[in-house]
Amino acid sequence: KKPMDRLQRKRVVAQSMETTYLYDFHHLFVKVLQERWRKYSQSRLLGGFRRHKIPLRLLDVVELDLDESSGELMEVTRPPGGNTMGMAAWRYTLYTPEYPSGREMIVIANDITFMSGSFGPREDALFLAASKLARRDGIPRIFLATNSGARIGVAEEVRRCFKVDWIDEKDPSKGFRGLCLDAHDAEVLSKNSVILASDGKHDAQGRPYVDTIVGTEEGLGVENLMGSGMIAGETSLAYDETFTLTYVTARSVGIGAYLVRLGQRVIQKETAAPIILTGHAALNKVLGREVYVTNEQLGGVKVMYPNGVTHTVVKDDLEGVGEILDWLSYVPRRRGAKLPMLESMDPITRPIAFLPSSSPYDPRAMLAGAHDDSASTSGASAEQSSRGLPASKAPFLSGFFDRGSFHETLGAWART
Repeated sequence: KKPMDRLQRKRVVAQSMETTYLYDFHHLFVKVLQERWRKYSQSRLLGGFRRHKIPLRLLDVVELDLDESSGELMEVTRPPGGNTMGMAAWRYTLYTPEYPSGREMIVIANDITFMSGSFGPREDALFLAASKLARRDGIPRIFLATNSGARIGVAEEVRRCFKVDWIDEKDPSKGFRGLCLDAHDAEVLSKNSVILASDGKHDAQGRPYVDTIVGTEEGLGVENLMGSGMIAGETSLAYDETFTLTYVTARSVGIGAYLVRLGQRVIQKETAAPIILTGHAALNKVLGREVYVTNEQLGGVKVMYPNGVTHTVVKDDLEGVGEILDWLSYVPRRRGAKLPMLESMDPITRPIAFLPSSSPYDPRAMLAGAHDDSASTSGASAEQSSRGLPASKAPFLSGFFDRGSFHETLGAWART
């Protein structure tokens, strides 16, 4: 049996987290664009217009990375999975029915297969630079969120050597006086990994106390939290200056959850994609009892959708990409540009056929229209027929808006 290569292993890891590997989202965008063009071309034909020719290219992708010497954003050409950090960014050019000549956007994605998608200094720097580029060019910024928050690491060289000076070795619950090192380890590690107590304090055996752990590896400690604050501020600026949208395709934790909320517009996958500040196990420890069983209880769609944090919920990543493109179909190509427009398949002079009834009905039908009189049935969908006929076979009663142009967000918020 042929062993899996590096890319296949990464895909398996992503699938185990119930998400799509970040480089494979390109294929999902192409697949959704193909279907949209097919439906658009078909609707034009049925509406009496000439069928629109589908572009040969539906998506151009240019990967962006940081130049290690200058720290500036640059275009790179490398195979999928060639990223060297837990994040990647691209400039997408989408050829959509609204913009057949192309529209650009910046896509930023966590790599769940690299240190669980955690945010370190390099990831923060790439996120910042890519977001600034979206703001500078006035183009949409899309964030594919799947992460475990800020990276808090362990200096392995210290972990292997440190000793604990317990107050009572037989009862660790009483606490400890400090961490200490043997004389030899202290001499070696004090050169670059630790800072010993400046006042020369030591334990009863003469072992010096450790005052600060630095570590030889970069990006282990509080510098990550500084970067988290930096990208949180950048996301707030991006929301003010351009179009921001986040698709939560797997868990998004800590700073990842803050970025989701600060970007305001949120699409969340139905399963295995909680938006949380910390995990349920940690909360149970603080509470001293088993209150929460899963992270879904803290930040799943049953919490975030009714609370108004999540705007729309999708079943899988293909539907999530479709929702991204749905939203973009209402957004100008660039900041300040004209709104995207398509020829209406509805006659301009058509009457509004739907009429409210005295019995309960779905108010969406007044806006979007409905098949037959289905909306006058309490709890019925505007796309169902009260006579039990398939929607496609029942007469369509038009509403205020052009058919197919109504798109609802925050559907579960503030329901009575």
